[in-house]
Amino acid sequence: RGLGRRRRRGGGPGAGAAGRGSGRGLRLRILGIANDLDAGAALVVDGVLIGCANEERFSRKKLDSRVPRRTIAWLLEEAGLEAGDIDAVCFGWSNGLGLDSPGIRDLTRARAASAAAEEPLARGICAQRLDTEIKNQKGNVERFLRSAAEFGWQDRVVMVEHHGAHAAAAFLTSPFDEALVVTCDGKGD
Repeated sequence: RGLGRRRRRGGGPGAGAAGRGSGRGLRLRILGIANDLDAGAALVVDGVLIGCANEERFSRKKLDSRVPRRTIAWLLEEAGLEAGDIDAVCFGWSNGLGLDSPGIRDLTRARAASAAAEEPLARGICAQRLDTEIKNQKGNVERFLRSAAEFGWQDRVVMVEHHGAHAAAAFLTSPFDEALVVTCDGKGD
């Protein structure tokens, strides 16, 4: 996935790609958005995490899955930026596994039931999670793209494959120049 070696940039603030903001020098501003079961966002400027939060912290609605507008507003305010200053908006998505296709759905349900055979409560939780994933997966990308256009970011969208996002988060925040990263989560993709 191209994550095996991390390039080190020198120069501190100002190193990297040219930013969009006027009079701010050369800066790279990346906004990452998760618009799934528990929506949230993170802002990185020149490789430094400015902040991250889930939308539920601002809306006070548990597992808020709406576009994280309040979180985005807070991040921009914390960084002293405007929406137009963002260089890239990354969205983690599943690569089209097709959890809603009958074969994948049935196999995933059977594996969840088998793994939770000893624990009836766990079986129900697994089945509920799978049903939620199937229901939400279809509309998340379209909803994200509509909101990106509202912010004026349609030409700055970068779609990041789900597990690539996990791997990048693990590796790029590590102290290592080289690493093997393995990902596996509840989606099973």
